[in-house]
Amino acid sequence: MPGLQAFEKHLIRDGILDDTQLDRAQTEVAKKGLSLLEVIPQMGYATDEALYRSLADFCEMRFVVPSRENIPESIAETVPARYVTHYGFVPIQERNGTLVIAITDPLDSHLQDDIRMVLKKRIEPVVATPDEVKKAIKALYGVGADTMEKILIKEELEGAV
Repeated sequence: MPGLQAFEKHLIRDGILDDTQLDRAQTEVAKKGLSLLEVIPQMGYATDEALYRSLADFCEMRFVVPSRENIPESIAETVPARYVTHYGFVPIQERNGTLVIAITDPLDSHLQDDIRMVLKKRIEPVVATPDEVKKAIKALYGVGADTMEKILIKEELEGAV
């Protein structure tokens, strides 16, 4: 990922890590095959919130905690559960025809392009922690939203045959 080295420098400047911690975290990334964003909290170097706030700052995006946002339940009707669970985002609000969505990886521009394409609308990505996105999906769509959506799609396909 091209922005990763710059982000690593940002983490040091932001006081999230020091050089030694970054080296240890990179070793763990190589060993475990996980991302730096997964390894840093596992190693106890930073909380998810501090890490993702720093990531949002690096990407010049807003950081949100979906569980503290007043997300209208009606917004779930505008985005199918299968997209939310597949792409790992949660709609937060709709403003002037733009859907504000919480994502966990703002460095992945392809993901944002894919979401824009499937939703066929403008999006404004904001950053949230993975746990917060999962909690918000469950709160908006229910625990088995993805499973229910798959069942409905299967029934539609079988009925069409």
